[in-house]
Order: sequence, then structure tokens, then C-alpha cells
Amino acid sequence: MERMVENVSFALRGFERVKEQKQAERASRRMSHMFAALSGTNTSILRARNVEEMFQNVCDSVTKGGRSLGAAAIFIQESDSLMLKFAAASGELVENLKAMRLSLDPADPHGGGLHGPAFREQKLVITNDTLADPRTRLWVSADAPPHGCAAVPLIKNGQSVGILYFFFARTSGEEDVGITQLMSDIAENVSFGLEMFEREQQKERISCMLAALSATTTPDHRIIEFIPHRTAKGKQPVRRHHDTIQPPLDMPQMKMRRVSIG
Repeated sequence: MERMVENVSFALRGFERVKEQKQAERASRRMSHMFAALSGTNTSILRARNVEEMFQNVCDSVTKGGRSLGAAAIFIQESDSLMLKFAAASGELVENLKAMRLSLDPADPHGGGLHGPAFREQKLVITNDTLADPRTRLWVSADAPPHGCAAVPLIKNGQSVGILYFFFARTSGEEDVGITQLMSDIAENVSFGLEMFEREQQKERISCMLAALSATTTPDHRIIEFIPHRTAKGKQPVRRHHDTIQPPLDMPQMKMRRVSIG
């Protein structure tokens, strides 16, 4: 009898070791997939020609490179609004993601979930089972398979401007620090991309302003300055440009007339 108990205990320990090994292998695969997704998103950010293209390429890279992830989506805050608008998505059930109503108002029922605290507190918020988590019930689709979800804020110049969602296969519920850090890293890189594009836009605006100012100082575009001078009674003042006397013009014509010099 004692020998039988020892054999059962040995078998149970063996099953436990196999279970732990499988969990470690799954975690290792997820980590490998996430690193691939991180690499892909960095490339997408560097190659994107504009913000919209960057958003879509990042979502594509996450779902293609990180095979443990079922989908990714980006929502950006609407101008002068407390609503988030759909910007890009890739993976499973994209149409469902487009229809998600996401508010940033804590008093709105749609302002909670994972995105609300993530946006307001600028931190990653995660659930390993959206079906069982009361925070996500408003957005769970009946035809969606069991899955976990993480919402990470996108931050530009210190202010939250959007949310990057990660959707992944449901896990055991144990926190994986490595995976959550990688998701935060991807969101941080997207945030860097947003600031990079903003700087490029500022440079373009400054270049356009300088070009416009330069154009106004070229000889062909200068408007002759009207300089009044003292004249004999009854005579009209004359125009001068670089000490060259020009014939007087009627006042109505002065508003439209341009003189080309040289």
C-alpha cells in the first residue's frame, strides 16, 4: 500500500513537471513572437510615410510577427471630444473592432473598460479573459473566441492621445512580466513615431513660411512703396524706389498695381 502511494505521488509530480514545462514553452513562444512583433513595428515606423500608414503597418506587424496575438487595433482621440475613433486594425474580427464605442469620460459606461484607465492613468491595463472580466463585458462579441486583451496608452508630448490594443489567446491568468513589457515597448515606439511625424510637419511648415518670406523679398514681387513728399501746392506726390522717380498713379490703381524691376 505504501509503495502504491509513492508511485501515485511520483506520477503526480511527473504530471506537474510536464504541465510546468508546457507552460514555459508556451511563454517562450509568446516571447519569441512578441520580439518578432517589436522588430516588425520598429521597421514599420521607420518606413511609414505618414501617421495613418504607420498605424496600419504597426497593427499588421503585430499580428504577423506576433503569432500569439490574434489582433491589434489603434484608436485615437477625436479633436475636441471625449471619444476615441478607430484608426487602424489587423487580425481577427476587424469589423467588430471598428464598431467599438470607446469613451474617455469616466461617467460614461463606455468610458471604463481597459482603455479608460489606460488613457487617463497612462499605464498598461490587461485582462486574461475578456468573457469573465466585468470591465470588458460591454465590448465582448458573442462570436469572438475566448481571449485576453491589453490596452496601452499612446502618448505624445506627455499627453495621452490614443490607445493601442493587443488581443491574445486566453492565458492561465499568471502575469508574464516579459510580455507586458514588450507590449509597453511597442506602444512607446509608436508614441515616438507620433512625435517624429509631428516634428517633420513642423519642419515643413517652417520651410514653407521661410520660402514664402523669401519670395516676398525677390525683386519681381516687391511692391513699390508709396512715399509722400512735400510738393508745391496743387501738385501730386510722386513714387520713389531706390531714388528712382516713378510717374504718379491714381489712388484706385495702387491697390492692384505691381511693378517688376530688373
